[in-house]
Amino acid sequence: MEYSKADSKAFVARAAEAQDAGNLEEAHSWYSKAAEAGNLDAMYNLGILSETVGSGQAMYNLGVLSADAGDLDCARSWYTKAAEVGNSRAMFDLGLLFVDAGNFDEAKSWFTKAVEAGNSDAKRELAKLISRKSWIFKLFS
Repeated sequence: MEYSKADSKAFVARAAEAQDAGNLEEAHSWYSKAAEAGNLDAMYNLGILSETVGSGQAMYNLGVLSADAGDLDCARSWYTKAAEVGNSRAMFDLGLLFVDAGNFDEAKSWFTKAVEAGNSDAKRELAKLISRKSWIFKLFS
């Protein structure tokens, strides 16, 4: 469902009320709706709340939003936080970011962690990465 900017401001207000009352689950829900509508304050507050309650999925989602906006440093930061609490998709996406940056050792490390956490996409990327490194090694041997 799409929400307007006016909706998002009301959602942020409701989220703040819920958070002040100690109802973090409800606050998370309202901040999420406002963030979906593009409200930057909601995204920020959702990130802070997610860190507080350790929501790997919310932190991962903030990483995706940051990556989509072209802020790869911010995306890497959120993906790392999500990965630290066990989000295997965040581990996988970190691997992809490091491949794109040419840091294949770091990419291999994150793909390996993602595989160990059960991410099947990471198996494919890890195999491609190992194959690529093997080919480059043979080329320069």
